[in-house]
Amino acid sequence: MLLPQQNLMAKTSLTLFVLAGCALPTTTFADDSRIWASQCFQCHGTNGYPVGDMDEIGGKSAKSLYEELIEMKYRGKTEGIMDLHARGYSDEQLRMIAEYIAAQGEDADPETGEVEDEDWR
Repeated sequence: MLLPQQNLMAKTSLTLFVLAGCALPTTTFADDSRIWASQCFQCHGTNGYPVGDMDEIGGKSAKSLYEELIEMKYRGKTEGIMDLHARGYSDEQLRMIAEYIAAQGEDADPETGEVEDEDWR
C-alpha cells in the first residue's frame, strides 16, 4: 500500500507522462513517405542510386515507379523480394513512396520533397 505522499507522487508522475505523450510531434505526409522509402534505399542506394548491382530507381518518374510497384504487388506468382515488399504497403502508401523517390531529383522542393509538375494522379 502506498503512503499518501507516494500516492500523490505516483499520480503526478502518471499525469506528467500522459501530458508529455500529448506533446509529441506527429509525423507528416512527407515524414511517412521518407520513412517508407528508406526501406528502398537500403538496397537501391541513397536517393535511388546504388553502389552495387541493384537496379537504379533514382531519376525515374513517380508514375513509372508507382506502376512498377503496383505490378509487383498484384502479380500472381512471387518473382522476388520486391514483390513481397510491395505487398506490405497499401496502394496509397506505394504512391507516396513513388512520389518521394521521384522527388529526390533536382526539381524537388528541398522542404517538402514534392515536385510541382506531377499531375499524373
